[in-house]
Amino acid sequence: MTSNANPGWSPALRKAGSILLFFGLFRPRPADGLTLLRTVFLAFIAALLLYLYVLSFIVAEATKPASAPGWVFAVIAIEGMLSLAVGDRLRRRALRTTSLTRLASSYATRMYIGLASAETPALLGFAFSFITRSIWTYAVGMAIGLVGLGLAAPTSVDIGRQQQKIAAEGSPLSLLEALLAPPSGRRWRR
Repeated sequence: MTSNANPGWSPALRKAGSILLFFGLFRPRPADGLTLLRTVFLAFIAALLLYLYVLSFIVAEATKPASAPGWVFAVIAIEGMLSLAVGDRLRRRALRTTSLTRLASSYATRMYIGLASAETPALLGFAFSFITRSIWTYAVGMAIGLVGLGLAAPTSVDIGRQQQKIAAEGSPLSLLEALLAPPSGRRWRR
């Protein structure tokens, strides 16, 4: 892609849809790194929703939230606050601006760690739903996880905010240009 225009979310939605539609048998290669990052982000969102779908069959009754002990919700909430704090700390870290490759790699690495951190309250809620036999423990963890995923998302606003930080450091590199490069195996390595 020669243009430095942000492709938006449409290519990522098409790629994620085709991956989900064909259950991973057909995996078209994204045209650029930003679309790849957004496709991975959408897969994390889909995973949280699919866990809820699975739990709806395993935990037969959607019992009231009061049926699970209060300490369970407290543990999930504390884990959620910790995961959001980790995500916040990650977003504050400076990106590596020595080259376009390192810039894209550091942004992608930070996003992946942020996504993994955001999923932990949902996974904890998932585990507790088996112990408490209540789907509400997962619902609380999923809600916190979705907030964390939203904060870790590779949005135009986030890319613009990071670009301002890069410019303030005096680097002439463009984050969008770095992310729009084709995601070959070597290009995204450190």
